[in-house]
Amino acid sequence: MNTRSQIERRPADLDVESEILLCPTCATANVLGASRCVECFRRLNEVAPSSPETARTVQHALDVARKRKRLLAIAGVVFVLMLLAGWRLYDFYGFTRFMGDPTTTISSTPASVNDWPMVHRNPSHNGLVRDAVFTPTGEVVWSFDFDTTISGSPAVVDGVVYVGAGRQGFVALDGGTGDTLWHQPMTAEVITSVTVAGDFLYGGLRDGRVVAVNRHTGDIEWELLTGNKVFSTPVVVDGIAYVGSGDFYLYAVDAATGDVRWTYRAGNAIVASPAVTEEVIAFMAQDRKLYILETKSAKLRFDYQVDFTGNSPSIFEDRVYVGDSDGVLRSIDWHQRTWPFEKAFAALRYQGWWFGLASLENQKGFVWGFSTPESSILGTPVSSDNLVYVTSSNGRLYAVDRETGLESWHFRVSGPATAAPTVLGDTVILADHQGRIYGLKAGTGQLLWEIQGLAGTISSPPIFANKTLYVVTEEGVLAAVR
Repeated sequence: MNTRSQIERRPADLDVESEILLCPTCATANVLGASRCVECFRRLNEVAPSSPETARTVQHALDVARKRKRLLAIAGVVFVLMLLAGWRLYDFYGFTRFMGDPTTTISSTPASVNDWPMVHRNPSHNGLVRDAVFTPTGEVVWSFDFDTTISGSPAVVDGVVYVGAGRQGFVALDGGTGDTLWHQPMTAEVITSVTVAGDFLYGGLRDGRVVAVNRHTGDIEWELLTGNKVFSTPVVVDGIAYVGSGDFYLYAVDAATGDVRWTYRAGNAIVASPAVTEEVIAFMAQDRKLYILETKSAKLRFDYQVDFTGNSPSIFEDRVYVGDSDGVLRSIDWHQRTWPFEKAFAALRYQGWWFGLASLENQKGFVWGFSTPESSILGTPVSSDNLVYVTSSNGRLYAVDRETGLESWHFRVSGPATAAPTVLGDTVILADHQGRIYGLKAGTGQLLWEIQGLAGTISSPPIFANKTLYVVTEEGVLAAVR
């Protein structure tokens, strides 16, 4: 026999034509006389009876509303999942993966041993010609006086020497005779080295412009105006020109049209040329950080704090090399990445170290550091298969083992050394401010030959093409030496 509580909890049969109590909260039909709703247990003492027809109408509307809420909830979950998936794809691939291809595929990579298309020879700044053999006589075949200060290195492609000649603009000379082939004056001073890629010659100007000219005629093809002076030499890889500016931005532009594809903002001005490979872009900014970006995605892998430097880094195989004003040459593994919240944990660890509660670790990517005594590193490190070569302000060229970071040998020049050496096969070539050029045996540092008597202070690393060294002085003279 049913008790009263059991009768109250039994839902009403809407097919029976009798009055029921319709719960105002959940619209459940309850038998007449029930004190609480069988679903939500709300009190029904003051609820007026309703007809089954009214209850069916209300319950149908409630079922429709519930289904709509379920569908909206499912759609919301799907939308959130799609957003998360899209964010992860964007974070992994970067927005550049979804951009169209550049209009050209040109690169500033040397096509032969006779080409030197940009500062330090190639986009990764190796300054290395593996198969070159050079035994000079010291003869100055020709020289050209530009009558202006030249800030960077020339480039040589197909027997033509291209120079960013300061106030004179861009000049092309015959590499064999020194005769002028063409001259393109500019309204502002060229303050970078020049880069050749395809049919284009690129350079940066003091008024903030990046300029591309036709390397055969000197005609201006395109100009890009940045927000400050451009001291950074453009680097061209797979149809994209990469160049930094004093406005804190690294620009990636279509090498044929000058259209900006993307920009990356550093913490301060970028005055040195980036080093670029198919995998990564490494560049220094004046916030004392080395930035390493994904080439294809423009996404930051990680940054590395160093002392102040205006030097470009170099990339050789799986290492980035950079020297700073504190006299330290560092080898950094560019494969590393910064993970979410990693910098926050690093900051907490630093606070713990400050209070003696934790130890400090080397920065991400650190492999080794080589310190020069009471000096600063000058210029870009140059690598061969086993050694890294770097000059310092104490007048020494150091050869450092690439694997261990230990000194292999050093050589002291007669006067202050120029920014960086050049490696030609088994010979390391170094110039100094007294107009001397030295040839050293790469493995031992033994002096093989010396050229003296060049007039002026050699201001940039000698470049090599067509069995000739091309040397620029601070006084604006370009000399071809054999």
